Amino acid sequence: MVGRDSLSRRSVGQGCPTLPRRVPHMKAGCGRIDITPKRPMPLCGFAARCDQPFDKVDDPLFVRSLAIESHGHTVILLVYDLLALGPEIHAELLEALRRINHNGTVPEFILCATHTHSAPAAITLLGCGEPQRDYWDTLISASRKATEAALHDMRPAHLRWTTVHLPDQNYNRRRILADGRVVMAREPDAPIRKSGPTWERMLLARFDDEKGNGIAGIVSWAAHAVTVCGKNVTADFPGELCRRLSERENFPFLYLQGACGNLNPVFKEMTRKQMLANVDAIMGKIFPVKWPKEADRVERHDIIQQTIFLNYGTLPTVNELQQLQTGMEIIARTGDGPPETINILADILNVKPGVRLESGLARHIAAIIRRWAGLAMPVAETGRANPCQLETAVWRLGKLVFCFAAAEVFVETAIRLQAAFPNEIITLLGYKSPLAGYLPTDEALEEGGYEAAYAYRFYNHPAPFTKGSEDKLLSVLKP
Repeated sequence: MVGRDSLSRRSVGQGCPTLPRRVPHMKAGCGRIDITPKRPMPLCGFAARCDQPFDKVDDPLFVRSLAIESHGHTVILLVYDLLALGPEIHAELLEALRRINHNGTVPEFILCATHTHSAPAAITLLGCGEPQRDYWDTLISASRKATEAALHDMRPAHLRWTTVHLPDQNYNRRRILADGRVVMAREPDAPIRKSGPTWERMLLARFDDEKGNGIAGIVSWAAHAVTVCGKNVTADFPGELCRRLSERENFPFLYLQGACGNLNPVFKEMTRKQMLANVDAIMGKIFPVKWPKEADRVERHDIIQQTIFLNYGTLPTVNELQQLQTGMEIIARTGDGPPETINILADILNVKPGVRLESGLARHIAAIIRRWAGLAMPVAETGRANPCQLETAVWRLGKLVFCFAAAEVFVETAIRLQAAFPNEIITLLGYKSPLAGYLPTDEALEEGGYEAAYAYRFYNHPAPFTKGSEDKLLSVLKP
């Protein structure tokens, strides 16, 4: 027993259920501040970049803010064009943001990322871009400015929303092959025994002023922002989608990334051209948007932020780590090594066993795993690991329920959550801050594959989360 989960709850305007309710007073405002890096630095998300600095900027990066006030209570949503926010920068951001006083109170903050893999590091992932202190200072300053801009912009608002069916724009990247391998390829080189579900519902919401003019919008869908793989800065499809929606509707949008831990966009090549073509296809499917004529009455507005603690599965032994270190050391020096160690790298790099690995990349990944083994050694020596802290939030805004998890959650988890509350419009969102890593389903933990068997090492966890972790998350995500 670790102790009580920490819990904070704010409720606004719920009223008496037996009496007629008035439309609650609501205000909304938004802001946007540029966080594009001013000097070359490593990008976060792809270990294949080998920590090299970026070449140029294809698209700007932003932190976008949305402020919602109802009956004197204010919620600030900050969304970053970043892979994620780690615990260190998250703590610094909250310390700075909580100095902001609005009408005598401190707003409640939700921080999350779009999960673009082409932005500087704001989280420590082994071998995936070292965080830069000057860039973190930029993020702190920009976050304050974005919050202040949203608060300054606030005005009376009404909420309207709709959902759009969006098929064939993402795929479940966990392909279970006939030989038992788990690969990410959409069209693998062997027969597929199993492929999982996808998420085909896009949520579009808008906050209008009293004249019906848009103040701000939300777009939420689920797909890894990995369409572009290179050495250029880009917000990937979430940034481009926000840009086009903002131009089309004439008010700013922010993107909320869904349960895409095992979902990728559809692509034949990982290029900017492909990303733009994907956004073309999405825009073609969602326009013209059929906004409802009547606004959501927003009769209920509350937020619950809660911390849960996740335990780890079987920890590696000292002997296992020593053997792993030895094999990875050989590969890091020579580009080749023991077959069992090479096969681990092949699984991580999504390469068929027996296919020769590119020497430079193999050496870089081997150095990462060797480093992880050294960091995991003290835990193995004691045989005990402290539970991992995972932040969650449930934010109800009228008929909409936004469930945030500080993890890379699977689409199956989102489907389970929606099925448990069929009369609610629930959107499960990943990449809340501070990001803890992948949270696979129990079935995925049995199957293996990158997300379940290897990714935890880049997040510097001693082992994957134990079975039952998904159930623990779902137990607190209740509307």
